[in-house]
Amino acid sequence: GLLEICVLAAIEQEESYGYKIISDLSPIVEISESTLYPILKRLESAGAQFHERVYEGYLQAADKWPERIRKVDARRSPQEVFASVLRAIAEAGISL
Repeated sequence: GLLEICVLAAIEQEESYGYKIISDLSPIVEISESTLYPILKRLESAGAQFHERVYEGYLQAADKWPERIRKVDARRSPQEVFASVLRAIAEAGISL
């Protein structure tokens, strides 16, 4: 979900550790150690090949249904990713 995307964006730029990830993401999303570490464990155990297949499938689905699925560049800072997600939600006419 969104929290996993934020965590991936936070660790993509550089290696990190739990406290720093939580500090980086806390202004954007509510996250604690009890939330973060299971996410990191799940991401680690799934492996890179699994995530690559999910990513490719997501790109195919986004191309097939652009009115339903938006692409967001998660290589930017967590704050920029979150802002992009909020813009995509607003553009789709969804109120939070």
